[in-house]
Amino acid sequence: MTGLVFVAYETLEAIQDLAPGWRELHARSVYPSLYNSPDFVIACVMHFRDEDMRPWVLAVKDAERLVAVFPFQVSSLEYYGAKLKVIQYNAPWESDKPYPVIAQGFEAVVWSEFGEYLRTSGESWHQLDLMEWREELPGKKALLSNFASPMYWSRMRPHRKSPVLSLRVPWEDRWNTHRKMRKKVSRMRRAFGDDLRFEVFDGREKRAELLDAYMSIESRGWKAGEIGIGRGDDATAFYRDLFGRLANRDSLRFGVLSVGDRPISIEIAYIEGKEVYFSHGTFDEEYAKYSPGMVSTCLFLEHFHRTEYDRGDFLAGYAAYIVPWVDKLVDSKQVSIYRITPTVLYVFLARALRRILRRRAPEAGRGAATL
Repeated sequence: MTGLVFVAYETLEAIQDLAPGWRELHARSVYPSLYNSPDFVIACVMHFRDEDMRPWVLAVKDAERLVAVFPFQVSSLEYYGAKLKVIQYNAPWESDKPYPVIAQGFEAVVWSEFGEYLRTSGESWHQLDLMEWREELPGKKALLSNFASPMYWSRMRPHRKSPVLSLRVPWEDRWNTHRKMRKKVSRMRRAFGDDLRFEVFDGREKRAELLDAYMSIESRGWKAGEIGIGRGDDATAFYRDLFGRLANRDSLRFGVLSVGDRPISIEIAYIEGKEVYFSHGTFDEEYAKYSPGMVSTCLFLEHFHRTEYDRGDFLAGYAAYIVPWVDKLVDSKQVSIYRITPTVLYVFLARALRRILRRRAPEAGRGAATL
């Protein structure tokens, strides 16, 4: 051990008390992301509450100051009638590439000590699930070295991709490179003339109005009630809270495409440092033949290309039309570690049996057809 101390914060009040030191660490961390910021995590803890889920934010300190924060929760997830206690990132359904907050130069030791802490702390768990671990970020080997068989089983596999692009490239270069982008925008401009407008708002004055407009459009489209900001009361409350926190530090942007006074496509982006996260988008399906979502995305990109930000990230839930416009797709890994217990072995066997039955079902069907 190197003398690092791990402290678990498991209530909203305790996590809020940690926030000032967390913010200071965030500014000097390896990968400062919106999704590992105290604003995001506190909003998640406040609005996503479930009896089978509890916050488990680990603060890691050396002799002088905070050196890491792991924004986790412990969830009780059911598989084949058995419940596994799973350590995972806070609100993983809302997060994107949520790497822990680790001070620069501390990655290897923090990941190694975290693994040893999990093995020896007495915390009850069956699975550690680390989603969307960006390929270039360190620590995988240091973590996995702590979990040898036969007491543990671990795997690392390809996970989701995220399209990213430089915002430092002159906009004219990107515009001139993509004929389809130019064609979609020109078509809408010809169709609606001066009635077509695109405006960007920072959300500090019209946030509630813009969010209501977004949800109104979303509720009339394919996302209605299934995914998105307005899918349920807890999600809506979460986004109202998060957007207020982001607007207060000038980290929220709405891009609104309108015909006359009617918004027909709205984009929402978050800002963390020099990075822009293109996080949400919805469009009025009455205008679908004009591809308003593609047009508003293009114009939103133009806006950010003309600002001081360095990079844009379209996150793991991107629309396919984005791919030709960006510079690269960033790979990620899914890292899963299991403690070998009777419950875990039961789940493994149930999964294996299910796979066997699935493989045999088509063969049985083909045999029946020949009788």
